[in-house]
Amino acid sequence: PLLPDPVSPEKADYLFIESTYGNKVHEDVESRSRRLLSIIEHALQDGGVIVIPAFSVGRTQELLFDIEQLIHEHALQDSLPIILDSPLAKKV
Repeated sequence: PLLPDPVSPEKADYLFIESTYGNKVHEDVESRSRRLLSIIEHALQDGGVIVIPAFSVGRTQELLFDIEQLIHEHALQDSLPIILDSPLAKKV
C-alpha cells in the first residue's frame, strides 16, 4: 500500500472538519440524471441555451459524465453541442 492504515486518535479535545456540504442530503445519481435530462430537454424545446456554472473541477467532470451517459443511453442526441469553458477542467 502507498499509505499505512489510518489510526484513530484515542482522545481529542477539539475536532475541526471541513463540512461545506455537511448538512446536505445529496440526490442519488439516477434522480440527478433525470432532473438534468428534464432541464436539457426543456431548454432544447424552447430553443434555448443552457449555461452551467460549475467552478470546481470535480463538479464539472460529474456534469460532463452525466451528459455523456445520457447521450450513451440515447436520451440525448450525440450531436448536442457541449462547450466547456474552463481552462483548469480541460486539463483534467
